[in-house]
Amino acid sequence: MSAGESISDLVTNGATTASASRFCSTENLFDETYQLVWLDQNVNETEDNLSTQQKLRGIINHLKVFTNIDECEQYIHQGLVAGQDDQKVVLVVSGRFGRELIPRIHQLTLIVAVYIYCMDKESNKQWADQHQKIKDIFTDADEMIRRLKEDQRVRERIDNKSIGISIYSRLDGNGEAGQQQLQERNALFLHLQMLIEILLRMKPSPENAKKDLINYLNETFKDNDAEVELIGEFVREYKPQWDRFWSWFKYKPEKAIWWYTRESCFYRLLNKALRCQDFDILIAFRFFIIDLYRQLTNEHAQYLRTLSTDDDPILRVYRGQGIGVDELHLIRESVGEFLSMNSFLSTTTNPATARRFAKYVTPTNHLQRIQFEFVIDIRMKNTRPFANIRHLSYFQDEDEVLIMCGSIFKIKDVQFNQEHEMWIAQLTLCSDDDYALKEILVHEKKDLGSVPTLMHLGQFLCKMGEYDKGKMVFRELLNEASSSHHDAQSCYLMLGAVALEQKQYQTSLANYFTCLQIQLKTSSPFESLIVYQPDNSQWIAQTYSAIARVYSETHEFDRSLDYSSKALTLLSSDKNHRMRGPVYRTMANVYRDSNDQHQYELALQYYNKAFEIQRKTLPKDHQTIGETYQDLALLYEKQQNYTLTLQSYTESLRIQRKTVSSTHKDFQKLKILENNIEIVKQKIMNQRR
Repeated sequence: MSAGESISDLVTNGATTASASRFCSTENLFDETYQLVWLDQNVNETEDNLSTQQKLRGIINHLKVFTNIDECEQYIHQGLVAGQDDQKVVLVVSGRFGRELIPRIHQLTLIVAVYIYCMDKESNKQWADQHQKIKDIFTDADEMIRRLKEDQRVRERIDNKSIGISIYSRLDGNGEAGQQQLQERNALFLHLQMLIEILLRMKPSPENAKKDLINYLNETFKDNDAEVELIGEFVREYKPQWDRFWSWFKYKPEKAIWWYTRESCFYRLLNKALRCQDFDILIAFRFFIIDLYRQLTNEHAQYLRTLSTDDDPILRVYRGQGIGVDELHLIRESVGEFLSMNSFLSTTTNPATARRFAKYVTPTNHLQRIQFEFVIDIRMKNTRPFANIRHLSYFQDEDEVLIMCGSIFKIKDVQFNQEHEMWIAQLTLCSDDDYALKEILVHEKKDLGSVPTLMHLGQFLCKMGEYDKGKMVFRELLNEASSSHHDAQSCYLMLGAVALEQKQYQTSLANYFTCLQIQLKTSSPFESLIVYQPDNSQWIAQTYSAIARVYSETHEFDRSLDYSSKALTLLSSDKNHRMRGPVYRTMANVYRDSNDQHQYELALQYYNKAFEIQRKTLPKDHQTIGETYQDLALLYEKQQNYTLTLQSYTESLRIQRKTVSSTHKDFQKLKILENNIEIVKQKIMNQRR
């Protein structure tokens, strides 16, 4: 805080205000996995071709048309240069252009299928037969569209990217690099489980979030007449019983599975959002996720009630698809470990059906066929729901069992089957309590409470390093008319924390002091402590602690210690209160950074006090403990005690690798830790010379 700047000025000028931010911004439209490219000299010339374009968009929304062969080839190669490894191109091309273009691009992994649309089938047959990716030659547009639609439905089902997989392993990695990769995967596993937990337990979406979703869908698919019509039908039929405000929104929750299984943007959008953690989509789409979960839960319970003691308690279901060789290698290495399916999982009770789907996959150096066999003990408690949805599905001729996203399986066996020419992976459904991350998950779930809110989601996003998304959630919550004082102070507290992480210290202080004003219910946050409500003292202590940390970072040490003292005063009735931990840690940092060697012993005392509280109130290997070890290492380094410095950095790195994944925007923190360890090792070697 600059000299002469008052607290009221800081609050007025610097606090984050609630903007009109919205989920599902149309500035960042949904990026579909499949693109349809049509190359023909007359693609835009006739009414028939323009009509065919609309029909093709009904199959694959992202349609790009070209009349120039060089521009088309350049566009395809741009996709490769951009590194979009999950993008796939289905190509429709005339015979004349195809004869020239296909030999040049056929080997590209980006190209998954080619359809020749021409006037003379026979004249193109000889050269087309030489290329495996060419599905057929067509002279009739409707015939081509029917075939492409059938093939695309299969492609989306067997796509190696159609389900997200994350693996938790209890084994040690091979070497330091292997250990790091393992811990990153475990952290990602934990984050995905918590994301799904939050989405399932949150209250249904507020009115504006649903409107955001519909507006987003209409904008994304505005050039796709078929999808626009389906979206309109969804709005007319999908009427949540719990929402008296949305009289125009006609969707019925009991038809959630029917809508999910229908060929439309809904299942593609939802599963890719789950797989890629597209938080914008998931936040707005959560009412649909909750409805799917509730319907599956009801069907699951009804299924269990119909079973007799004579029925086989083991259910076996199957799924055939493609799998990337890297993912296959990871699964083979992880036999005995745990695997989470992060998308909704469509399976069949017929293994032959699954194998038939897998056979559609053409094995390459990058892609293999696989059949998953899921073994489910229906007597097991505390699992994600699953149910046979044949009677609820849009396609009632399929004997389909739908398994809830986030389901956890144990990998039992992975073998190559010579007879069927595919890999067979056997997995067994697990209880949520079966794996070693249970302790941390129980702690995290307890913090969520019985009904998580947007606040919890925002906090989770910030933990993942998605600070901009987190701020969007907090601002959205501040915009809601129903926001309570409790919600408001929580929002400003978190906005202050995010600004602090981004080293925006003035903004951080402004938000913290706004929070404090709400808590003290007074125009000035510096009035006597007498004004606070007794039941609000812990919240005020947390805010004082947060302000103290900012002043510690800006080296305004007297102010930092003053606010730390205020926090401890409010917590004086409970010597083991969990909020004492961060206060002690901040005070330790102040004494460490004062560059007064006489204060270093005091810093060590406060670090030990912080550890004592953390070990009593946090689960083992919580990220906060790892961060405190990192702070302690800096103290030892100032004292030139490099042996203890190395021990503290190493312990910090071990703990933080468990909770920070490679997708975390703050992953650079781990790189800094690793670099610090190497520097300290060199200092130790220099001391010994």
